[in-house]
Amino acid sequence: MMKKSIVLIMALSLVSFTSCKKVEDLGPLKKQITGLVEANSGKLAGLTTMVGGLTGRLGKLPTGMPGVGDLMAKLNGHKGKIAGLTSMLGGLGTAVAAKGAKKADIMNLVKDAKTQLGGLGAIESDLKAAETAVAGFEAKAAAGVETPAAEMWKTKLPTGFEISGNEAGIENKLIGFIMDSDKAVDKTTWFNFDRLNFATGSSNLDMGKSEAQLTNVAEVLKAFPKVNLKIGGYTDNTGKLEANNKISKARADAVVAALGKLGVDAKRLDAEGYGPLHPVCEANDTPECRAKNRRIAVRVTAK
Repeated sequence: MMKKSIVLIMALSLVSFTSCKKVEDLGPLKKQITGLVEANSGKLAGLTTMVGGLTGRLGKLPTGMPGVGDLMAKLNGHKGKIAGLTSMLGGLGTAVAAKGAKKADIMNLVKDAKTQLGGLGAIESDLKAAETAVAGFEAKAAAGVETPAAEMWKTKLPTGFEISGNEAGIENKLIGFIMDSDKAVDKTTWFNFDRLNFATGSSNLDMGKSEAQLTNVAEVLKAFPKVNLKIGGYTDNTGKLEANNKISKARADAVVAALGKLGVDAKRLDAEGYGPLHPVCEANDTPECRAKNRRIAVRVTAK
């Protein structure tokens, strides 16, 4: 009986010693992980904010401005990397605390984390360069710098008026829809203005930046007298619903009024404000996504 007790005590002692040894072995790794988190979590948060600010500023620039799309794609790539690093850093603590965590596995995770985090310097440098590029784009937009001729689209309307705009802009798409006999009028086909600007937070059109496109749309309507349009105003999902509905309708009305001053019969136009309904970027969760949802669009109601 005594021999059995001694064997049992020795076995329990061995289990206890092994368990303690595992805790002691993981202790230094926990300190390394804590150090990694403290050294990098703030930096990652700062880079996340920086990317969000830059993409938000890019989203406010005129559609089709050369270089903007490429820079936006690059920033979104960095955004994904930063999010992945943030998630990875948070997962280290969970891994080391997991039941049965093995020292070798945790060491490999820490080593991999250090390697990945070593790339933060390059990302930070890229974002600083992007900040300079965005400022340059903003300066060009403020100065009204035109899109290079090679990227412009031109055509002559039946009235003889020569119309020009971005190849992917509203003018080209609207004329194509009107002239295509196979495309029937429906309630789902909308075309977004891409060179229309309002004063921030108001329904006042910036005619210096908007008149060229408004004139083009007015001339399209004059060239196709059977065409009627519905003008839709949209906002993002921030702010109060009532205020969003109100400003979206006011902006749609402002476009109708501007087209009227350019010679379009008001009877051919209808305006409605949809507020945050029908977002083109459904997530509505980032500055660049929300910028896409703040728009004025048109739908052909007769042709």
